[in-house]
Amino acid sequence: HADMVIGARRREPDPLKSIIKRALFELAARLAGRPVPDLNTGLRLVRRDLLHAWQDALPDGFSATTTMTMAGLVEGHRVAWVETDYRRRLGRSKFHPIHDTARLTRQIVRTWLRFRRRAPL
Repeated sequence: HADMVIGARRREPDPLKSIIKRALFELAARLAGRPVPDLNTGLRLVRRDLLHAWQDALPDGFSATTTMTMAGLVEGHRVAWVETDYRRRLGRSKFHPIHDTARLTRQIVRTWLRFRRRAPL
């Protein structure tokens, strides 16, 4: 009975990434006015009509998941999280702590600014 179901990873094995993610989740939660257990996991189901409505706002790359999560929360859609196990990725991560944290912070704020105007009162 949700518009979007997101797999919330239980833990981040990398301590630096864990701190960064918690800070980003807190920023997103404050802006959206709702808890955000996981912001950018790719494990999700989304109603097709929402994806079509958000299509012009979705960037290329990994911040598309952040945009979907924030858009759903800010517009007041029913978003549900399901706890999922997380296993360390095979190979090297492409996440750069400084560059990508700044980029995700901008994307969170940009998405909030865009979709808060469209949210029903």
